[in-house]
Amino acid sequence: MIKLTGTSGIAIYINPNKIIGLNEEVNGGGSFVNYGNDSYVVTESPQEVARKVLEYRLAVVRYKALAHGANTPLEGNLFDRIEAEAQDEFSILHRLAGLEE
Repeated sequence: MIKLTGTSGIAIYINPNKIIGLNEEVNGGGSFVNYGNDSYVVTESPQEVARKVLEYRLAVVRYKALAHGANTPLEGNLFDRIEAEAQDEFSILHRLAGLEE
């Protein structure tokens, strides 16, 4: 999930894999996020929404690759490095979802 901001200032959490299109909101900034049969107006620009979606997808791919590598028998520092990198990608996913601590 990525965290976006509705026009009322309320957080909206959206599965980025379900977004089918973005349009610029013509009445003063923001975006229409087309989400299946629904659309949401958010304060983020289309570019910002697209950046969050791309960062999310990249972080998921990296996390899966690192998690898969961590499941293979590794020794010493290599395992620690992979585990640390996977944690970094997990932190990115948390930030994009608005779950930072």
